[in-house]
Amino acid sequence: MQEVEIIRLKARSKAGKLRLKRGRGRPRIEGIAREPNGRRSRAKKPREAIDRLAILMRAKHTGLSEKQAKDPRASTYIGRLFLAGPECGGISEDQYNAALKFIEVDNNYKKALLSPAAYYDDFNSTPNPELYEAFCKRAKKQYLAAREAIQEAQFDNRIDNLYAALQYIVLEDLELPHLVGATRLVLNALNRHFFLANKGH
Repeated sequence: MQEVEIIRLKARSKAGKLRLKRGRGRPRIEGIAREPNGRRSRAKKPREAIDRLAILMRAKHTGLSEKQAKDPRASTYIGRLFLAGPECGGISEDQYNAALKFIEVDNNYKKALLSPAAYYDDFNSTPNPELYEAFCKRAKKQYLAAREAIQEAQFDNRIDNLYAALQYIVLEDLELPHLVGATRLVLNALNRHFFLANKGH
């Protein structure tokens, strides 16, 4: 009885050693064509990824590298400005985050007004009227505070049209290089405003 137990323990440890040596699962066969999800390809001639042509065209059209064109942020003009970076005539990370935050604030304001121009993701105004009312008040307050910060920046800089830059480049995603300077200014003002709002000033 004791001998059987010893044999079992030895067998277990040997199998454990093999598992540790080999790793989990069946060994992967190298040097064969695979699909993007990792499965072995059954095609006679392996094809390029479906979206490769779209990525190459985006890279050619925007002047980005192929690696940058794969980035989802390259699908918008403000994202491409961020990928270019401030040293190449683009925008910084803080400015990009301010743009995203303002897009969110603007969309919440439109949702509070029940505008058809808003993007509604799992938004329902009926279940709890008190929560919806609180959301509407908060959205309007945030939007008006952001517009006030933009107006102050516009008073400081009377040459550039900051409202046009915000509307066309950030909200409507139009590629207008002559408004990039004004976009930087308005995003700096928004970044300062959101930073102070987060600190509770």
